Amino acid sequence: MSKAIVVSMSHQFVVAYSGTQPTEETTFLVSNCLTGVPGKWDTPAGSFSVTWRSKLWRSKQYDGAPMPWAVCFHDAKGCFLHEGDVEHRWSLLGVHVAVSSSLLRRHGHSNKGSHGCVRLPSDAAKSLYVWAERGTPVHILAQRPPSPFELRCLRQNYIAIGLGKDHCRANDEIFTRNG
Repeated sequence: MSKAIVVSMSHQFVVAYSGTQPTEETTFLVSNCLTGVPGKWDTPAGSFSVTWRSKLWRSKQYDGAPMPWAVCFHDAKGCFLHEGDVEHRWSLLGVHVAVSSSLLRRHGHSNKGSHGCVRLPSDAAKSLYVWAERGTPVHILAQRPPSPFELRCLRQNYIAIGLGKDHCRANDEIFTRNG
């Protein structure tokens, strides 16, 4: 069965799924994320694919900043899905978003976004790294609202990792998809 990753820049979340579309039965992961600063360090919108992965990549552009669980989707621009420091958070539409305050301050901007990558909480980044394969499609969408299931996961600040049709793991808790 084919896999895909969708990033919503408008709602700052990632969903990874198997099959032709994300449903409660096919979703592997739902997580909050942080994309690039609009107009300054944009995350490129469009359809890409996973080209390679690294357990601990270091940025070539930003002082060797660590990028754990890096999944590259745009070689030319150096864009990845990777773990981001969760030192500070702020709320966007009721969803908590991870931000690396020390790295952001060092490069002269506030906690409004990344330099073009898609930052993920640690559990989500590691799970996505293990799950994604070379060639997995990555769709970066400017506008994509979450489904009711995705929204429920995000509002509860869950990193929902699928364990089958009826349950998800969320930060070491098991909950039913209907609950």
